[in-house]
Amino acid sequence: MDKVECPIEPNLCPISFYFMSAYAYYMEDEPIMSDHMFDTLCRYLLQEFDNLHDHKHKHLLTQENLRAGTYLGKYPDSVKYACWHYKTYQLKW
Repeated sequence: MDKVECPIEPNLCPISFYFMSAYAYYMEDEPIMSDHMFDTLCRYLLQEFDNLHDHKHKHLLTQENLRAGTYLGKYPDSVKYACWHYKTYQLKW
């Protein structure tokens, strides 16, 4: 299997962006990335699963969800706020 490169900007945390993107898609019906990009992010996180740095939400990340390309668990308030902030100030929605 070929190595998967992280599809997001280097200054963004892939774990945070995974949860923000899932929240925007599943809970708000307002995707912040394409399905293809999200799938690539999931494959990247799955590939790097054992090497991912510590993150306060890493315990919510499962290989099963990454293989399925989804997250339907409970979203922490910080993810909801980060998603709103990203859409408002980065994407300027």
